[in-house]
Amino acid sequence: MNTKGHCYPKYIILQAVYFKLRFTLSYRDVEELMKIRGVIVDHATIQRWVYKFAPFIEAIFWELFPLFVAIFCAEHRHKRISTAIGARAAEEPGSLD
Repeated sequence: MNTKGHCYPKYIILQAVYFKLRFTLSYRDVEELMKIRGVIVDHATIQRWVYKFAPFIEAIFWELFPLFVAIFCAEHRHKRISTAIGARAAEEPGSLD
């Protein structure tokens, strides 16, 4: 993500874009949130940031999504597999010996 030439640091741009994408807020609402945090930025600037950086953030999300699924769903899969093995063992005594 290249923020060269922008007047604000990368973390401020990403925070504003995150607010817009994550919550159902208008650009003016995001402007107010940023103002509360001490950052004076116009809603039109936030709109330009969203148009420019949302595809980048979406690409990162889809790259990390499989990792998220692997980490947070591994326990669920383990329980499901264990239950299936236990059910098979209950149906066929001595099959797992």
